[in-house]
Amino acid sequence: MKYFTYILIICILGLVSCTSPYKKAGNGIEYKIVSDSRGKKLSYGNFFEFHMKQMYKNGKVDTLTGDTRDYIPRMDTYDSSTMPPAYLNIFSDARNGDSIVVRMLTDSAYKQDEQQMPAYMTPGGYIYTTVKILNIFDNRYQADSASRAELKINGFNIYNKLLSKTEKEIEKDKLQIEADSKKITSWLDKNNTRYTRGKWGTFIVVHDEGTGEKIGFNNVVAVNYTGRSLDSGKIFDSNIDPKFKHAEPLEVTMSHLGNIIRGWTDALMHLKNGSKATIYIPSSLGYGKKGKFPGIQPNENLIFEIEVINVITEDHALEVANDTRRRDEEARKKMLDSLRKSK
Repeated sequence: MKYFTYILIICILGLVSCTSPYKKAGNGIEYKIVSDSRGKKLSYGNFFEFHMKQMYKNGKVDTLTGDTRDYIPRMDTYDSSTMPPAYLNIFSDARNGDSIVVRMLTDSAYKQDEQQMPAYMTPGGYIYTTVKILNIFDNRYQADSASRAELKINGFNIYNKLLSKTEKEIEKDKLQIEADSKKITSWLDKNNTRYTRGKWGTFIVVHDEGTGEKIGFNNVVAVNYTGRSLDSGKIFDSNIDPKFKHAEPLEVTMSHLGNIIRGWTDALMHLKNGSKATIYIPSSLGYGKKGKFPGIQPNENLIFEIEVINVITEDHALEVANDTRRRDEEARKKMLDSLRKSK
């Protein structure tokens, strides 16, 4: 997933037309850096804040597919744990204020999984990727402080923009949602199941109400779940069954719309800390026309058994994460000091 994240990082549109030649970075990736050579140089282990814009070009067709300038800047780390080798090399000469323009043929970008190529893309087209570096931070604490400040200033407005965009996309799937809802309603009525409906169309059956306020956009939620098909009843994923190899709570940041399927967001907004529920998700609020290989078929309606095991604010989540990192770094430093003394 990280590899495709970097393929799709794109920024200031005007820079794509610059006349300086592209350099080759391997794996079909070409790049150039637009710089005045005045900013602080990016060093290994630094955190950097950036904006991005996404553009697909194929002859006569120019398609804007993403732009973060209306939202909070992204944050990433310049190290091998987050960047593929080709991008480590590309960013090695980057400075604060620079724009890095990357292009890649769709043939190369989706070579390993052609099914992931969006319908509007064709072989022979280019994905243009540009990163505008806004700030460089020496450590995670500086980066987290900057992210927290940005969230406090713009978080609610940004969430509303994402929400509006999401609801427009849901409206386009209205007919499919209505068709799926008839199937789900028939199934629930047949089993004498009482339910409520989410704003977007998810069916919610609450078994345990939980306590406190309902989950909101500024919460981070820990959830246990098991997912299965409505038609076959077959379990396709679970984070409480060790055979699926991720037996740990799923952490959901509610303001990050798009990080989970829409049916989950729709349902969680009706639940509380400690809630237990079964949710029935129309396919368009799940994995849609493409499904998800190998367990979920195209246009498949889904059932999730979920339990909300913790609800905290985003600020609290950042504080917990910082404390955990600080303890880990202190433990690592003590271990290294001990190893040095033993030599």
